[in-house]
Amino acid sequence: MEQRKEDKKARAVILAAGRGKRMGSLTGQWPKCFTEVKHMSLIHWVTEALRGAGIVDIALVRGYRSEAFTDTSLTYFDNVHWETTNMVASLLAADTWLSEGPCVITYSDIAYPIETVTKLLHATGEIIIPYNTAWLDLWNKRFANPLSDAETFKVDERGVLLEIGKRADSIADIEGQYMGLIKCTPEGWEKIKSFIHTSDAGEMSTLDMTSLLQRVLYAGVRIDTFPVNGAWLEMDSESDLALYEDLAQSSTYLDWLADG
Repeated sequence: MEQRKEDKKARAVILAAGRGKRMGSLTGQWPKCFTEVKHMSLIHWVTEALRGAGIVDIALVRGYRSEAFTDTSLTYFDNVHWETTNMVASLLAADTWLSEGPCVITYSDIAYPIETVTKLLHATGEIIIPYNTAWLDLWNKRFANPLSDAETFKVDERGVLLEIGKRADSIADIEGQYMGLIKCTPEGWEKIKSFIHTSDAGEMSTLDMTSLLQRVLYAGVRIDTFPVNGAWLEMDSESDLALYEDLAQSSTYLDWLADG
């Protein structure tokens, strides 16, 4: 019953400070999360999934083209050093929310079904991440060699994370892929923040999320996980956009995205 009370209070923090240079000219004027898939922007897909799962309070950490974000239903935090920093600085910008109560932390350049957020809200633990076990089919479509981009991900029999974020030598090293979603309680965030503040500031400022999680994990912090065997997408390049536009027309992979 207490878990249900926690779920009702859960907030969400969307990380959207970076430009996304690999998108080329598509982010010349607008943040990457404004890219449209099936007639709706990625940021809209993210907020719709969060709200569909019952999350009312949503914040967004902005940086590049911050003035483009005009949705008055969102709370805004700013990573003013977005050009020279990475995810750690964006997380610290949202410290007040992360310290006050449970928060779902999500990338802004991904899309996922409402049910994934619902499962995350009901999962127990101080730091919890879903991982996608159906990743290989999508990676085979995105890359000539899926191992050129995929990272290691291993869990034990309890679902506790053992390894994340290393270069994979074989498919056997990958039990799934990190989806760009986390839920943290204030206790979990305090452990992450403590690790950040006791580490080299220069190194921390440039870490991506999986590298941060890898270091936190090896520092002895427990990270719980659960598998998701379903659709999800992430947008990293112009070729990704072309792929998703094609899939939207020719396959059932994106059927979970309603028509915009």
